[in-house]
Amino acid sequence: TVIDILEYYEAHLEKQVSLVFLDAQKAFDNLNWQFMIQQIYNMNLGMNFEHIITAIYSGQRARIVVNRELTPNIEIGKGVRVALFPLCFLYYCWKFYTEGLDQI
Repeated sequence: TVIDILEYYEAHLEKQVSLVFLDAQKAFDNLNWQFMIQQIYNMNLGMNFEHIITAIYSGQRARIVVNRELTPNIEIGKGVRVALFPLCFLYYCWKFYTEGLDQI
């Protein structure tokens, strides 16, 4: 656990440690689709997969009921579909690991 790590390094002051904590609880509510699609193309995962992801995340619209009336169409441009969350989460973790925060 984190406490075990901290206790170990507290007992061994000659060693150094750096810890990073990431809070990803709401991160995928703000995922930029254009960035995600471009990165999937950059990874060369195959045209079929690229076309599926592009189709899922392109041109998404929604209408919301407010005071029992539907709003006009609203374009959706961020967030992740629940079924794709694990894939996107793993991809962003990999991207963070390989390129750091500057590229995300």
